[in-house]
Amino acid sequence: GVSVKALRRGLLLALVVFVAAVVGLYVAGRMQRASQAPRATEGEAERRGELVLSGKGFEYGVTEGDREVARIKARKILSDRQDNYELEGVDLTMQHDDGSEYNLVSDRATVNLESQAATFAGNVHFRGPNEVEMTAEGLELRDNGKLLVSSSPVDFVFLGRFAGRADRLRINPDRNVFVLAGSVEVDTLPGDSSPMSLRCRRFSFVRNQHLMRADGDTILTRGNDRLRSRGLTVVLTPDEEKIEFIHARWGVEGELEQEDEDGQTSVVRLQGRELAIQFEAGTEDPETADLTANPGRVASLGVTDQAGLERLIRANHLVGDFESGALRRAQAFTAVEISEFLRFSPDTVMRRACADEAVAMISSSGELSSVELDGTVMLQEQSVVAFGNRADANFETELMQLE
Repeated sequence: GVSVKALRRGLLLALVVFVAAVVGLYVAGRMQRASQAPRATEGEAERRGELVLSGKGFEYGVTEGDREVARIKARKILSDRQDNYELEGVDLTMQHDDGSEYNLVSDRATVNLESQAATFAGNVHFRGPNEVEMTAEGLELRDNGKLLVSSSPVDFVFLGRFAGRADRLRINPDRNVFVLAGSVEVDTLPGDSSPMSLRCRRFSFVRNQHLMRADGDTILTRGNDRLRSRGLTVVLTPDEEKIEFIHARWGVEGELEQEDEDGQTSVVRLQGRELAIQFEAGTEDPETADLTANPGRVASLGVTDQAGLERLIRANHLVGDFESGALRRAQAFTAVEISEFLRFSPDTVMRRACADEAVAMISSSGELSSVELDGTVMLQEQSVVAFGNRADANFETELMQLE
């Protein structure tokens, strides 16, 4: 099956934690950056009579009942008659309802109390629970505090295992939507026991719908396993602990290695237009996989053993059934062709079977074993060709029976 292990409780689920932590920082405040003319220097403001407050060692706390929910410190503060505040050496700490703490520091910040506009600039560093950290040169809030955006590339680390980078960050706290855009890269840290990576042009998470999407030349890898497509959608369970459904679309290509009980390695390859994977309820194991082709073309599923022998199924529509997360049965519909050849010489087909429909059983090593073919059947072995309405083929014993 497809390397869905690369998605489970790892790369994508860890991003959920990162999203929750970043959004949590802004739940208590709704601030927006107001467009302003360049601010006067402190000396100029004093001469014009605009400077209302100038001080050092600023500290301010916000409470709810008898609990402090936020505290902001600054090395220096300036304010004018329009309720504009400029702070230097900013240190903002917030307490969430669950007791978790979030911290944001920056070299500078500008805040307007009336509009609640704010901009953080210079060595912006965010830290939250679950070892979440984010750095950028600038963050700002827009649209009456409904939109948080980065004004520079963002680097982030989370769970002590993953690190990433994106050209742009956008968060809508009201809608619980988190977006990374530009050149998005997420990797496990060096030395990880199960290396993973995600590459895409845009990554979004709609938390209210438990929905994640990666778009634009998406490449997901884990070790030697790889899944590539132009778009990838993941639906999580309501508790965000497990995956319910995966949908890869447009130009889907996958490759994974699997090892049997004897330590023999085989490579599974798949190709098609769309791939949908439904997971078994309450588990992290796939239950069914559905692979379809572009109009006028075929989807393919092939298995290559260590000797280079490949058995390939092509059809308009392929459906895989899993047991305990392992592919055990493949159904093929319309324009079915099953062929056997050596991978270094694909034009030399040793055996071929064509039919309207086929059901193939998959062995524990991931290889095709017995195959039932129905409809208009054609069997070919070297120079011998036979036709019928039904056939059974055993690719392990090289037995092919036609009815």
